[in-house]
Amino acid sequence: MTEGAKEQDRAAGGINLAAWLAWALAALCVAMFIAVVVLGVLARSARAPGNSTTLGTISETASFVLFLAFPIIGALIASRGPQNPIGWICLADGLLWMILAVIDGYSVYGVTKPGSVPFPVAVGNLPFPKKIRDELIAEGRASVHPPLPDSGWVRRRMDGPDDAEAVIELFRMNYERAQARANRRAASESTGR
Repeated sequence: MTEGAKEQDRAAGGINLAAWLAWALAALCVAMFIAVVVLGVLARSARAPGNSTTLGTISETASFVLFLAFPIIGALIASRGPQNPIGWICLADGLLWMILAVIDGYSVYGVTKPGSVPFPVAVGNLPFPKKIRDELIAEGRASVHPPLPDSGWVRRRMDGPDDAEAVIELFRMNYERAQARANRRAASESTGR
């Protein structure tokens, strides 16, 4: 066997390994998608009757199927041209979306049906002015946002349905603050100031 033939065999083995890796990542994305669908069905069955519609479930699942295009197209591109970064970027993007979806589905199911899964943590992250943030933390209604401890961001964990009310109240506070700011801006524009 000549040196050139050995080089081609090694290159072909590298391509086969890249193709195998690309399709393995795409298969992992499909498996995570199936897990998200199962967790979604379980979460919906754990909710009170009348809180969801079949059409809503079908449309959410159908729109989420579109996210499978990223890893599948990425696997097609990466398996045929492993040197093409677009394929690997699509695979990474699809994998990221699926990981986030699994985490979200897991936490929604865990909060909807307490005790069903270990560590069902959902978190609300919200920005506030530092003065309000400090008051919320002092009152125990929120905690410091670890990635941005010196900012106005706060974090509130939801370990169960009772915590949801506290998070909703924080969202409401933030919405009312933004609405008041928009009203002030509209009033100042109408008076010409």
